[in-house]
Amino acid sequence: MVGVRHSRVRLPSQNRADDAVAKRVAEMFANTLGLDRVGVDEHFFELGGESLLAAEVVTRIEQAMHVRLPVNAVFSSPTPCALAAAIAASDHGDSGETPIPRAPRHEVTKPLSNPSEAQKQRR
Repeated sequence: MVGVRHSRVRLPSQNRADDAVAKRVAEMFANTLGLDRVGVDEHFFELGGESLLAAEVVTRIEQAMHVRLPVNAVFSSPTPCALAAAIAASDHGDSGETPIPRAPRHEVTKPLSNPSEAQKQRR
């Protein structure tokens, strides 16, 4: 159509992640990637990110925001805005992912044998 202008439609605030969190994530992207600035809708991997840097971003987010995120969160939510939504979901426990339970630690009750004693027993 001639004369029709398209503008970017902003989603309602309840459907869009908190802008402040998205801006913090964008700053972490920029710091990790060595860039001056990253927008909230820019793609981590298109900016030069790779898997090791994704792990670094997740570590920074976990430390700064006191949340737990899997590294694959950056792969499934590669923009600061999308990752902010994942952070919000992890805060509320509705990320859709089933956490892997931590294996129980077993205390060692008997001392380990001396290697030389084990060799004597084999003879």
